[in-house]
Amino acid sequence: METPDPETLCEREDIECETETRPVTRGELEAARDIETHVTVGVVNGGGDVLVSNDGSRGWTLPAAPVDHDDHWTATASRVAEAVTGVDVTLDTPVRIRRIEFRTDSGQTHTTYNIVVRTAPVSGRPVGDESIATAATEGSVGGTDEPTAPRPALEERLWVDRVPDGQADGIEADVWAVLE
Repeated sequence: METPDPETLCEREDIECETETRPVTRGELEAARDIETHVTVGVVNGGGDVLVSNDGSRGWTLPAAPVDHDDHWTATASRVAEAVTGVDVTLDTPVRIRRIEFRTDSGQTHTTYNIVVRTAPVSGRPVGDESIATAATEGSVGGTDEPTAPRPALEERLWVDRVPDGQADGIEADVWAVLE
């Protein structure tokens, strides 16, 4: 799979790109600079199911993690997919991008992205035993090689063939984009 940057992905006709502009003050813009790009992984199987996770904060969602500034979104996506399934997973294609631009009245901006990528189908319904937070940071410079904090709790995981009930519009759109 090719690995272009998120802005280049938004130029492709086969990828849905949603843009939101948020007006912010200069102070809010500085705080927004700490918001990282995220990758959301739609792990699918041959039966048309998708793997969702629940960390207790947003209900059932596709597994997602921040992309460290020293990492590439495809590397983070691969680690997350393999953590949630416990098997080798091949990334297939990005299917949706959410671009959020923070803009001040004076025109200063900061842009962050949420890249939704589908995997090639996996066999069966594998479920891994590594947390998403741990997997997301393993390949980063200064990652989790040093035992400085307890390991994050493992999220609940479930294979589904439709969008879980009661999900926010963005989460629902992500799941449908992967299932289509």
